[in-house]
Amino acid sequence: MHAATEVTECYLTTGSADFVLVLTVDDVEAFQEFVKTKLNTVSNVRKFKSMIALHRVKVEPRATLSLSPNCTDVTAHAEGTRTMTKSPLMRKMAVSPCRRDKA
Repeated sequence: MHAATEVTECYLTTGSADFVLVLTVDDVEAFQEFVKTKLNTVSNVRKFKSMIALHRVKVEPRATLSLSPNCTDVTAHAEGTRTMTKSPLMRKMAVSPCRRDKA
């Protein structure tokens, strides 16, 4: 599933399912192709259940930023994603408030 471009999220879960995959595909035909070429070819997938989102009700991504004392190194962490360190975009966003005008 790491190489499958259709898979945007993958969670190891407890309960009746071992994994939950979140896919992004263009249409039902693309989903069928994913099932045929990716899911059905994996030997340890015995069965799966699919659900299609009809409408996104709520999405609230959250992120926290931690600045180092010199404000040039940023560590960002977003819930549900891996930690990003020294991202140029995040560094640019975080460094700006830290700059001090020289007197």
